[in-house]
Amino acid sequence: MNRLPQMTINYAACQYFEATTESPSYNIEGEFLYLYQNFPSAADILHKQ
Repeated sequence: MNRLPQMTINYAACQYFEATTESPSYNIEGEFLYLYQNFPSAADILHKQ
């Protein structure tokens, strides 16, 4: 179950990109975080180490 209504990700500026903030959709199931940065495309799946 998700604990936050939304997730905010802050990307720092670097040589090639400007700083930006996005609020992607996400879902947590057990040890997996399904991150939908460009909804409705497929999720990026992050596994807790």
